[in-house]
Amino acid sequence: MRAGLVGSAPELQRNLWLELTPTRLVIMPLALLILLGGIAAISTAGAAKTVAVPLLWILLSLWGSRLAADSFGEEAVRGTWDIQRLSAQSASGLVLGKLAGGTAVVWYGAVCCWIVLAFLGAEDTGPIFAKAILAGLTAQSAALFTVVLFHRFDSRGRRAHTTVAQIVGILVGWNASLFSVTSKVLDTIGNGTLHWYGNAFPADEFVTVVRFGAVVWFAIGAIRLVRRELGFQDGPLG
Repeated sequence: MRAGLVGSAPELQRNLWLELTPTRLVIMPLALLILLGGIAAISTAGAAKTVAVPLLWILLSLWGSRLAADSFGEEAVRGTWDIQRLSAQSASGLVLGKLAGGTAVVWYGAVCCWIVLAFLGAEDTGPIFAKAILAGLTAQSAALFTVVLFHRFDSRGRRAHTTVAQIVGILVGWNASLFSVTSKVLDTIGNGTLHWYGNAFPADEFVTVVRFGAVVWFAIGAIRLVRRELGFQDGPLG
């Protein structure tokens, strides 16, 4: 299995080895179990589920967007991009390998959080995780695209670009129904209905479709930018 991953997705494999260290693999579930388990012991499993909402946002959106921005920013700062430029990896392999592998630790944490909540007996956690995952994907893909757009793999690129890319990712990836405050704002707009080209759509479903489209669009944009750095010419379709 490892040989297959190395042959088909070397960038993904490299980032998985760097991010999923033995220490993190042990500390992450242990810390979540102590935190959420302690809250459940003091109060209830429902209270632990409530705390898991901002915790998932911190993991997937806040920390995840930083890792996504760092994945390409570090290549420019350390001067290792020239090595990757000369490798046989494709632009899509580089981008998807960094997007999935560079943020692997936060996704591992989200899975551990779900397992801990299930162990504690928290009910109806599926919608919370679905919204958190969508918010995280949008934030990470937006941060990745922004940092590639700013850096262009220039070794003189400023570290501030990484912070700006993280902020952009957080703002773009803000999930309108993960937190109750923004969810109530949506409900007040047309009683939870959005009108688009004369058609009425449920606000939650419409935002979900738009965010999935945004994730794909940001990934395509990052791939095209990397293709340019690799010397490929793109047509006007994108």
